Amino acid sequence: MFYVASWLPLVASDRLPAYLKNPDAAQAALRNGRLHTGDRARRDANGDFFFIGRQTDSMRVRGENVSAWEIERIFAAHPAVRASAAIGVASVSRTSCSTCSSRTNLWTGKPCTRGLASFQLPRYYRAVASFELTFTLAALGYLFKDPDSRKYELSPRLLDFTYHYLTSNELVSRATPYLQQLGSETEEATNLTVLDDTDIVFVLRIVSRNVFNAHVITGSRLPAYCTAPGLAILATLPDGEIEDILSRTNLVPYTSSTVYQPRKIRDRIAQIRKQGYAHTEDEYFVSDISTAAAITNAHGRGIGAVNIAVARSRWHADRDERRFADLVISTASAISTRRRVE
Repeated sequence: MFYVASWLPLVASDRLPAYLKNPDAAQAALRNGRLHTGDRARRDANGDFFFIGRQTDSMRVRGENVSAWEIERIFAAHPAVRASAAIGVASVSRTSCSTCSSRTNLWTGKPCTRGLASFQLPRYYRAVASFELTFTLAALGYLFKDPDSRKYELSPRLLDFTYHYLTSNELVSRATPYLQQLGSETEEATNLTVLDDTDIVFVLRIVSRNVFNAHVITGSRLPAYCTAPGLAILATLPDGEIEDILSRTNLVPYTSSTVYQPRKIRDRIAQIRKQGYAHTEDEYFVSDISTAAAITNAHGRGIGAVNIAVARSRWHADRDERRFADLVISTASAISTRRRVE
């Protein structure tokens, strides 16, 4: 039978008063006069407790604390592995564990355990097609199970990730006042997007009473090749990197106006590099017109893009493209990291 020895009573001088040289961890674990350590233990017939592991990502191996993450990162580094999980198992003997390299053909030349200490070596590994993550996500509070329908749904706790990203991201913090000013000046929707693999992701969106598409929100993802922000960022990248992104993208016509042919996309990027901004009309959403400029780092590489989105009913081609182009170029330039003088 297993017990969770999650606390140590602080009632005698021989008890552990805190974590050694780690007052912050001690304060976080101290509740109602007891130190909640997260240790797991078993109790024998005599009432004695024996340490067997932890509720955290640590495991106890031959008297040493082993982080599951340290083992998982070694396996995850291999191109044949999409994900890995290290799990503590009961000890069957005190003999040394065999290394993984003698039991798998995934690693050649060097053992898969390179970088691990001897006591961190896994006893064995098992290859599986997929992980069952539902129980783990529910235990962590990211999934909620309806007791009546027994179906799972995402919980609000997932928004913690969004909150921490938005409040800690330096680019978002730097861009926010500029996008607010841009939205106030144009009375149109203004956005900050970043490139994520072959897509752009909206990380900040300032909407107006004239917003065209209310379904695009923070976290929305669109293909880079046919959106003004995506094209603006792509234009700052080396040609080889652009080719790699296009080769991994499903190039399809979302509307009759979508430019999806690789040669035409390359020609378009060349034009964007000359004029300093990207412009699209009706290419992903019909009646949606977007003008964007890239935000660059000190090396001139695009780290994001600013764009203004306008409904066609409010668009006046003879005046708006040049006006909005100048606005997004100046805004992106103000947000961009100043280039170091070589």
